[in-house]
Amino acid sequence: MAKNKEDRLKSIVNTTKRVIKYWEYQEYIDLEEELIEYAEENQCDIDNIRIDGIDYPEEIDW
Repeated sequence: MAKNKEDRLKSIVNTTKRVIKYWEYQEYIDLEEELIEYAEENQCDIDNIRIDGIDYPEEIDW
């Protein structure tokens, strides 16, 4: 079921708030702790960890 324009806007606003204030969400905190622990155990940089099931772009244009 497609969302109407108003529902899409609300969804974007809510997602943006979560991204901006990511540190306030326990889900983010838990994931960050898991990634840090994994990086330490595997002696790798946390930025080089890839999560299975997520499609990553070949390049990211900033």
